Amino acid sequence: MRTFRLDPDSVRDFVTSWPLVLACTAVGSAIAMLATTHHWGRILIPVLFGIALGPRLVDGQLREKYPTAKHLWLLSIGLMTSLIGIIARMAFPGWQGTGFDLTWLGTAFFSILAFVLVNHRNKDVVQ
Repeated sequence: MRTFRLDPDSVRDFVTSWPLVLACTAVGSAIAMLATTHHWGRILIPVLFGIALGPRLVDGQLREKYPTAKHLWLLSIGLMTSLIGIIARMAFPGWQGTGFDLTWLGTAFFSILAFVLVNHRNKDVVQ
């Protein structure tokens, strides 16, 4: 039977990033509680999670795919915002057709568009 060992770099990254994940979870929970009583909470969910978690969670994978791209954080924010928006839209069907949809769609679209415009001459991005 083979043993299972974690990569030391992965463990180190988790140990250094757990405060960020915990803080984002706490803020997200507070916003979700606010979202049940006020519509501004629904609007803040994808934006805050996309900005806070996007660069931290997907930046390494994107750096491998686009090694010479500038402002990679724009793409990571756009991807994370769209992921959070889709998950929240499925979890809370009553939010469909509200300002929540416009917020996550707009944030994701314009951040990805800005990334593409900044890197329109980069061979790694435009193929």
